[in-house]
Amino acid sequence: MTLQHIIIASVFLICFAGSLIIKHFCSTKTYPSLGIFALLYGSIFFYALYANNTTDIISSSDIWSFYTPFGFALLYLVFFFIKTPAFIRFITTFATISFLIFYFDYSSHSHINIPKTIEQLSLIGLWLFLIYGLKIINVFPTQIYRIINVFGLGIFILSIIGATPFALGIAGGVLCATTLPFVSNRRYQTKPLSDIETEATGVLIGAFTVCGTAEASLSSLLIFLLPFFCESVYALIKMIFKKTPKKQIKHYTAFGLAKSTNCPVIILEHFWTRNGLMALLLGCFQAFAPNNYSLFIFCSFVILWQQHRITNWQEEPYNLVNTTAATISSLKENTQKISNLFKHKDQ
Repeated sequence: MTLQHIIIASVFLICFAGSLIIKHFCSTKTYPSLGIFALLYGSIFFYALYANNTTDIISSSDIWSFYTPFGFALLYLVFFFIKTPAFIRFITTFATISFLIFYFDYSSHSHINIPKTIEQLSLIGLWLFLIYGLKIINVFPTQIYRIINVFGLGIFILSIIGATPFALGIAGGVLCATTLPFVSNRRYQTKPLSDIETEATGVLIGAFTVCGTAEASLSSLLIFLLPFFCESVYALIKMIFKKTPKKQIKHYTAFGLAKSTNCPVIILEHFWTRNGLMALLLGCFQAFAPNNYSLFIFCSFVILWQQHRITNWQEEPYNLVNTTAATISSLKENTQKISNLFKHKDQ
């Protein structure tokens, strides 16, 4: 074991221990995410002084373009202490991430024949969706922590196999270590995270995602986040058909619908963990896949199947054939509704 390995392991252990202390002493009226962010950024900048390895198996990133998005995520924490209207936060966030993406010339490397400007605009849209979309899935207390825990672990594994810069992998490992104690709901708050905490977390995940736009990384990171994407899209479609207020959108996620029928939180956590582990496994395989979409599509259908199961948690367990048939039937029904909706608007 080299000195570098000892330093990295020590950083992980210190962050994990610090997170345990934060969890033990924080109350429901405090922001435990602040402690997590402090540990994360402290380790990132400490490691930046030690080694600036921003090279993966395909490409290399400029050191400033690598660390600047994390700097913006750190500045976003100012909103924890200054009461700012939501539209001011949105304008500030939109202007900043647009500047970062165009100034540092980030690209999604999608290998699709579309203008680079379109790719950059899609990155801006993705980052904004991460910031404001996390509120949609904020249904039970540990949900956000579980997704960023798997996300951080996935980035760390990718760095080990050389599919993402090692410096990004260290930051992901720290993210995993600092959120691990909060994955358990025992002796902890019974409320989901606040809006400002989910926004700050979205800024942070967006920073990881933008820094992971090296050719072998972005598609894997998107798979790690698939449980979030599937839940958000599911809720948005439900909201459109139900014509409900935006404030109630989280009640129309698959997990929100299950919770409204008194589904025990332990069952919700088990389903979410299962989805996260599957996304973690397939996301790591994606780094060496021949294309950027086959595993993404496969994983999306499996999560959709799991969503159907959790919304019908009170029913007798389906076997694989029956559950798959019910999921396909639901897909056809929703597709027909969307088609009828557009035909109605055209008329």
